[in-house]
Amino acid sequence: MLACCLMVLLTSRAAQGGATQEVDLERVIQRVINLPSIEQYYHVDQDPSRKPLIITGARLQKSLKGRSNLRKFDKPVIVLPKTEIIKKKIKAYLEFTKIAIRGDVALVTLKYAVEGVGLNVVLHKQNRSWTVVRSRLWEN
Repeated sequence: MLACCLMVLLTSRAAQGGATQEVDLERVIQRVINLPSIEQYYHVDQDPSRKPLIITGARLQKSLKGRSNLRKFDKPVIVLPKTEIIKKKIKAYLEFTKIAIRGDVALVTLKYAVEGVGLNVVLHKQNRSWTVVRSRLWEN
């Protein structure tokens, strides 16, 4: 009986941990897509077809599984697999090439190929809020 109760408790905590990781992932991504350094390249005023924002990345596909609360330009952000982006010939999308969240530190790297730029970001979590510690924009 004790073993059964212990197993239920561990399973419950593991499920909560997974939910926490998804929440952290969404908060980190939302913070990154809202950075002024990358926002200046969206150019949605010049090209309305860049709305809604489309993002891709292996970690996003695994963790968000097609559902997220991410928003940009007052619209839900669309998470697509890279294969679908290529198949649909979508040019404007953010590709998250690295997302590493360990405890209260997150490292994110992304590319916005249509504009020839990329971004490296380090974030720190304090009181459930993610703050950008360092970001570096690079151009091709």
